[in-house]
Amino acid sequence: MDDDYQISKIILKIAWQSALSFLIGAGLFYLVAPHLTEHGVIIEAILLVFLVGLGFITVTTLKFILKNKITFVCFVAFSAGVIVTQKYYPIKDRKVEPTPVVEEEIRVLLESKFDNIKEIKINTRAKRSFDLLRPKIWAVIFYTNDDPFHKRVYVKQGLLGDFVIEN
Repeated sequence: MDDDYQISKIILKIAWQSALSFLIGAGLFYLVAPHLTEHGVIIEAILLVFLVGLGFITVTTLKFILKNKITFVCFVAFSAGVIVTQKYYPIKDRKVEPTPVVEEEIRVLLESKFDNIKEIKINTRAKRSFDLLRPKIWAVIFYTNDDPFHKRVYVKQGLLGDFVIEN
């Protein structure tokens, strides 16, 4: 009976560490996944190899530090997390729509700088590597009552939520 308990304890430990490794791999890829550029296929392949290599180095380091014998399973789970996230988070979905809060902040900023704004359109923007940790730049097109032609400005959203018009 004691052997069955030890085996189930080991299986539970492997399952827990593998699930955690899978989530870390998926989360890391989600964080650094760039949008398609002119060299998108090459960047995707390089990024995938980089992340799998990073997972291998991390798992190998943990093996020596923690003296853990099941780290290869964790490395496979980490790699699977990266690959599954790449498959189910395709390049075409890596665009960001402005939230209603962002739209309202940009509207208030533009109305304070320009008179008689009739219509504002905020374009979607492509995600960039480490997008959560970088300032966002929104392309904004707006029309005024005085001018039939549109005007384009770029609004930078800082990390702390401040908005600044850039040209």
